[in-house]
Amino acid sequence: MEISKEVTEAIHRGIKNCEIQKDDNPDCIPFYRFWNGLRELFGKEFVGEYHGIFHQATISLRSYAEPDLDVYFKETIRIFNYQHPIRHPAYRKINPDPKPELREEERARKIFESHFRVSFKGKRINSNFAKTKWESVKEQAYKFARENFEAEMKIWEKKQEFLDKKYYEEDKRDEEYRKKRNVFLSTMKKFGLWEDSI
Repeated sequence: MEISKEVTEAIHRGIKNCEIQKDDNPDCIPFYRFWNGLRELFGKEFVGEYHGIFHQATISLRSYAEPDLDVYFKETIRIFNYQHPIRHPAYRKINPDPKPELREEERARKIFESHFRVSFKGKRINSNFAKTKWESVKEQAYKFARENFEAEMKIWEKKQEFLDKKYYEEDKRDEEYRKKRNVFLSTMKKFGLWEDSI
């Protein structure tokens, strides 16, 4: 990576102009100076927003007084790529459970057949007896079918509501993540401090 004169001068200007406080730890002063160099180059707000990346890269330097900027910014890119990998959208927009369908007659028949087999063991479901029994309880079976469908729909709608909220929050976080990633990339590229191969 070729570090531009503009970048080098800005960082050294920040190192030189760093204001040291009386209570600053003498062992940390070279670190403070270099950190001020980063602020001089990128601005205090940007360095603060991506503090974790810059701090981790900075403590990896062997010398703060005469930092190897090529090594430093390559380490910055490596840390950024590790902490902010490209996220691909997950295939998760559809409720895994199919939406219930009424199919009233089919439901009613299933309810009837289930009860018939328990109540009249040994009797065939296609017998005349079963047909007669069906006619006598058909209305009640239809009622149970509707109630069963309504209960299933409530469960499905509750789950769908939960998923909608969950995915909305995830999408919002992902959008913020993408914005943060893009700001970092565009800023680093503006100063010629980005290499895609790293």
